[in-house]
Amino acid sequence: MIFVSDAQASAQYGLTVEASTPAVVPGTTYRFYVDMLDPTDRMSAVFGNNESNLFVNTPDGVFNSGFNGSWSASGINPAFLSFFPDMADDTYATIGLTGPASVSGISGAADPSIVEDGDEPITPYFLNDGATSLSSTSLTGSSWFVLNTAENGLPDADMRVLILQVTTTGSISGTINYQVFPLGVGSDQVQISIDFDGPGTYGEPSQDVLGCTDDTACNYDADATTDDGSCSVNDECGVCGGSGIPEGDCDCAGNILDECGVCGGSGIPEGDCDCAGNILDECGVCGGAGIPEGDCDCAGNILDECGVCGGSGPSFTCSDGSLVCAEADCSVTLDFSPTVDMTLDNLTESGTSSITYTMSQDNGESEIFSSSIVSDGGSFNLTDLVVGDVIGSGSLSLSLFSGDFDIESDLTVSGIANGNYTVFNQVTSSNSPVYPVGSVAGGFVISNTANGISIYTEIPEDEDFISEAYSMSLTFVDLFVNPSDGDLTFTSTLTAELGDVDVQDFVFAIESLDFSPSVDMSLSNLNGSGTSSLTYTMSQDDGESEIFSSSVVSDGGSFNLIGW
Repeated sequence: MIFVSDAQASAQYGLTVEASTPAVVPGTTYRFYVDMLDPTDRMSAVFGNNESNLFVNTPDGVFNSGFNGSWSASGINPAFLSFFPDMADDTYATIGLTGPASVSGISGAADPSIVEDGDEPITPYFLNDGATSLSSTSLTGSSWFVLNTAENGLPDADMRVLILQVTTTGSISGTINYQVFPLGVGSDQVQISIDFDGPGTYGEPSQDVLGCTDDTACNYDADATTDDGSCSVNDECGVCGGSGIPEGDCDCAGNILDECGVCGGSGIPEGDCDCAGNILDECGVCGGAGIPEGDCDCAGNILDECGVCGGSGPSFTCSDGSLVCAEADCSVTLDFSPTVDMTLDNLTESGTSSITYTMSQDNGESEIFSSSIVSDGGSFNLTDLVVGDVIGSGSLSLSLFSGDFDIESDLTVSGIANGNYTVFNQVTSSNSPVYPVGSVAGGFVISNTANGISIYTEIPEDEDFISEAYSMSLTFVDLFVNPSDGDLTFTSTLTAELGDVDVQDFVFAIESLDFSPSVDMSLSNLNGSGTSSLTYTMSQDDGESEIFSSSVVSDGGSFNLIGW
């Protein structure tokens, strides 16, 4: 533990050695006090090392009571003094105490602690009766001390702190080193080294008052007699000795410049694009004028004759070689006369039937946009259908510029929602690269209506309204239930992409079923009140309407049911 001596501090915090007559033993008792300057000054430590040697010389030996087993005043219990009065004359180290801290009456008092070099200990001087010297001169050194929180480090009513008591029959001299915290501030610590020889006052406090003596300074001290270099001026914020506006701030209130360079401002208002109050125009230019008159966009383009911004004008070639903006603008009217047919394989009332729908177009016709087939009777048997069920088959033959292609498919239920059944043409056989096996070659929605059935599909529009030759068929196997006898009409409505509509009706005569069963009855005994055997026979021909119920009653006689 290394302490540095401070010559100026020694003039401020002096040492007083007082002599008195011991209570019991012969000789003289010396008490060592450190003189303080302010009530908040704190005594910290007494120390010695190789730079600040600590010596106490008592050639005739010191008195150490056998009843104090401690090196400090903590071993002098006032309760024992009446029994062992020589304890009051004991030689001990201390910081502001004459007994244990616990009975000192000082709130927050603490007994001092000690550190010492094992090769040059100082505790024997306070434990061995007749000890002649205390010495601490090694690199490690020794010290007794209290923490800055111990209230016994503060000066007493006489503005001093007791640090040592020695009782001896001879002379006393040496060098004392101690550390003080001015105003209790540890970072301002001062270390003092004072030589002494017997009683007296050593290093009397200076009468100089340190402070700022410049009357133009903001912290001028009219009572100061010695300038301590602390004079300061007001900074730009009016703070004495302050550092002014902090880096990054724009004023003394802690504000910063906003993006518009205004100190403490709120920046660009919401909706504006700059500090001048401008807004973004439709081209994203701050304060811009937007799309110039006559242009159609921010790049300076204009509308072509087809109404396309930046377009190159008509680009579709009609069959007569003329260029137009779209196929619909061609002067040549496209034919729209699709060939449609429908068949039912069973015309019996209430019977189950397969429906086959065929449709074809020639090359050069207007392409179909939507297809609708409805009936005025009958229904689809949809009750037990689930997703994945196959309800029929389809075929598609294409005669394209790129070649002829044939495609076969299963009609597979792919979705059910709100009574609508979505059906996909799941390809099972194909030589078309566009519709390989496993792909979907179109689809439609089937449902029952209030009057009959509905089959509907829409074909996505493309930029080509002209068809190439094709034929297709759909067969719904045993899915349709015929109505009762009479005419059944299916209406096919095909709408072209260019708006043409083709409507065709297909009428089927639903036949009623014959119902003429052969019935006979006979009795084996025709005598009155006699018992008879009753025989009932009934037969139907093939194709008749099935019997739902049978009832046979008589207007007389009875069954003999007793005993059965």
